Order: sequence, then structure tokens, then C-alpha cells
Amino acid sequence: MFAKASKQMECEICEMATTYLEEKLTSSNTEADISIELMKLCDYVPSNYQTICNSLISGNINSIIKSFENKETPTILCGELGLCLESSESSESLQIAKFEEFSSASTVGCLFCDYFVGQLEKFVEVNATQSEIEYFLDKDCDKYGGGYASECVVYVDQYVPQLVDYLAHNQKPDRACYEIGACQSSSSSSSL
Repeated sequence: MFAKASKQMECEICEMATTYLEEKLTSSNTEADISIELMKLCDYVPSNYQTICNSLISGNINSIIKSFENKETPTILCGELGLCLESSESSESLQIAKFEEFSSASTVGCLFCDYFVGQLEKFVEVNATQSEIEYFLDKDCDKYGGGYASECVVYVDQYVPQLVDYLAHNQKPDRACYEIGACQSSSSSSSL
């Protein structure tokens, strides 16, 4: 069950990342421009997925560039990379499904939570106020494309106050997202 969830997270990260790149890149970008943006991209994924991201990009950079040049959708590109199941559904209907899942503790919501916990720990170290934290995390949301930026802001408003409170009481950061309901526990993870 964990491997299935991990595979789904890889798919979500791939689709978010390629959507972000589509919005950032133009038709006048060179292969070098695309390569540079691809290498920067891994800085934006949660830290526990950065190694996977880096190896995925470095191992598939030519295929990814060709996909961008052919204007393939994120769903097709990520399917070709073996990160998502290829589907006959349109990309738009998949995006709608993702946003519905997001509101009910989905994988994307869990990824945002994991990312924000890492950021919150840095803010706590410098004694930032909750309003400062929310301001900077809202600004951080701007880097997400394809509708994820607005979902990210909703997420900040909904969960960050709970996360700040949870972490302020010296609770375990790795459990925070499960405890506030942003991530779903699987039966295998609760037995660990």
C-alpha cells in the first residue's frame, strides 16, 4: 500500500512540476533554457523527493525536452516517464479530480503539508510570528502553476495555524500532517 501511495506522489509531483514548467517556458526557450529550468525544479519539491527528482530529470532530460518541444501534456509526459498511469481521460478532467482530492486530504495536500512543515521548522528557528509565516508561505505558493498556487494559498490558510500550534508544542514534525488530518495514515504506517 505504501508503494502505491509513493507512486501516486511521484505522479503528482511530476504533473505539478511539468505544469509549472509549461507556464514558465515559452516557445523561444532553447534546450539549454529548458535544461536549466528542469535542474532548478527539484528545489521546489519536498526535500524527501529531491533525490528522486534529480535522478529522474538527469536520467530523462532529453526525453523531457523533446516532450516540451512537442507540447505534450503533463499527463502524457509523466506517463511516458513511467510515473503516472496513462489514461484516456483528458488532462482537464484529471486536474478537476486532483482538486477534489486535495480538499479531502489527498496526496497533493499531503505534499503541501510536508513541504510547509519543513518551512515552518526554519521559521520557528528564527522566531517568526504566525502572520510572518503565513505571509511568506503565501508568497511561496506563487511558484506553483496550473491552479496549484490558489490551492496552496487555501492550504496555508486552512492548515498552517494548526501546524504552528502543533509544532509549538514540540510535537513530532514527521507526524504533524497526519495528526491534523492533512495526510491520511495507511494501516501499514500506523503499525510502525
